[in-house]
Amino acid sequence: MSAPGKREPSGTRGRPARRGGPARTGPARSGATKRTVSRAREEAPLSPSAARILALYREGGIASPPGPKAAADLLGIKRQIAAGLIAHLVARGDLLELPGDWLVSREAVAEAAARLRASDLETIDVATFKTLFGLTRRLGIPLLDHFAATGVVAREGSVNRILRP
Repeated sequence: MSAPGKREPSGTRGRPARRGGPARTGPARSGATKRTVSRAREEAPLSPSAARILALYREGGIASPPGPKAAADLLGIKRQIAAGLIAHLVARGDLLELPGDWLVSREAVAEAAARLRASDLETIDVATFKTLFGLTRRLGIPLLDHFAATGVVAREGSVNRILRP
């Protein structure tokens, strides 16, 4: 019990309050467990519906990826189920979320990066990037942002220097 006039911390019910000491560690907080779980997700086979959604995004490429609602409607599944499957595909890394809430397949982005690096260009601006990949500004800029964040290009003012490995 606590001293007269002082309240016990809630939830202790007569037990001494926990102060200091080692942090609690367990499987839920262990980094190794998270890595193991994420590897298991990557290696686990996809459900038929998830595979069909992924195929839609792969077919759409970077120029015309379907939105979650369109994917659900095209496949004839409920939108909530499609949203859950899409979240699963993002967590696995099969789909990438770009700025502006764009979802694209990882393979399509990798192909675009390879194509950009294989080009004869040293630098690229937004207009040239849009023309090269057949994109609108609305998707071209988020994709360039993603390329800048992942080391495919480096921003230099209004142009982007293409970085080659």
